[in-house]
Amino acid sequence: MSLADRKVSDEKFDQIYEEIVGSRPPKWVKDESRKRAYVRSVSEDGENGPDRYIHDLRRSISPSVVEESNARLKFLALLGQTRDLLRSSSNVQDSFHELLTVYKKLPKPSIYAMRNRDLEKLSSIITDCLLQSGVDLSDDELLSIKSFFDESLDNGYGLTRKEYHSYCAVLTSLKYSQLDDRLEVLQKLRMAGVDIDSVYVGTTLSTVGNHHDWHSLQSFLEADGGVKKDVSTLIWVKGMELSRKEKDMLWFLALLQQFIDSYRISDFSSRVMNQEVLNSLLAFGFYSTSKRILTSLLLIDHDPLRTANPANLQLLDNFIRLGTIPKAYVLSNLKPDVRTFEPFFRHLSKFPGSKKEMSELIDMILDHRLHLGDNIIWFILENVGEFQGWKRRQVADLILELDSKPSNIMINHTEFVALRSIFDFYRFKEVTNKRIRALEYHKGLTRSECLRYFLDNYKLE
Repeated sequence: MSLADRKVSDEKFDQIYEEIVGSRPPKWVKDESRKRAYVRSVSEDGENGPDRYIHDLRRSISPSVVEESNARLKFLALLGQTRDLLRSSSNVQDSFHELLTVYKKLPKPSIYAMRNRDLEKLSSIITDCLLQSGVDLSDDELLSIKSFFDESLDNGYGLTRKEYHSYCAVLTSLKYSQLDDRLEVLQKLRMAGVDIDSVYVGTTLSTVGNHHDWHSLQSFLEADGGVKKDVSTLIWVKGMELSRKEKDMLWFLALLQQFIDSYRISDFSSRVMNQEVLNSLLAFGFYSTSKRILTSLLLIDHDPLRTANPANLQLLDNFIRLGTIPKAYVLSNLKPDVRTFEPFFRHLSKFPGSKKEMSELIDMILDHRLHLGDNIIWFILENVGEFQGWKRRQVADLILELDSKPSNIMINHTEFVALRSIFDFYRFKEVTNKRIRALEYHKGLTRSECLRYFLDNYKLE
């Protein structure tokens, strides 16, 4: 770190500390925070640590069977052509199909039949075509891509995080959809010395479908001598989702105890804490407890780090570890937004006669100057007959607010019927001298398209 960078860093440290504590930081606090920041920078090796390690491994590959054959020359030409098409956002499908056809003719293993820069180009093209361009591929082509990645895995050169994501997409398309298939790949990465970080684990979680899978993944990760906090929080959140899905209250309670024993509130974002914990409590019928938690969260004061970047949040975490700031202060990152209310509406919609509770939630949202989100507005419109005090002008304002936010979300049949009923119930006037076109519900109709139909044919007055 240069002197200039150090000065900026120290000034920022002083500024944030003073915002939180109200005074300049003593020297020992600054020294301790700087030491911790240095240790993190060395141990984490930046965001691209695993990818950089793999690229360094591959630089040691010495091509042994590079031949200037016609097949190789055509392969190189297609490699450049396909890359250029991707860069210009052109249709790459035909070029990519031809590239894979010529690739199959190269000597195998192909990682020893091309130079390192060509290997990286091919990997980049494959991942972009699979993850971004949506190229349609035959099973034979998918197997060719799988064999390309298998060569790197089997020869100890690992897969970058994007390559692993692409490899998993290929496995899924080929019907290798079990967690064991992913764990086999992760084991090869581990044997190559690759750090299985939260990105690899996050990609793997899509195949974790039950308690047994969840336990198998956790055991696999723990076998490597400990699980990093950012990885373990991902596993914990997945467990919360599955405990709801399987209606396993004992597992849910065990996860809550794990949270108390192993984590700090600062380890989770507000979305995770609010949505996952409240969703689970509501799913298991703890409505009163959830409501008390929500009420408490709404009383949390705003803090200066609400919109802070990750580095500043890490600084706050250092302050808490040092005891300089009360641990409860970090509760401010849990201040609810309108999404926090959505699970309550979903829960109450299952119980007829919940008009009073729903109305109280709406009052809470408005009293705390939160904007009603699209999903909640649609919920209100679906159940508008259940709410007291909603006048024609208020309903019209809700509809116009929705219309100002175009949505590609498909409207469901309940929403469609509710919207049509609202225009009848509130007797909005039809547009004069205009023949109203009949609109029937069908799949593929978006919320915006449905709203626009009614707004074209009725006056909201």
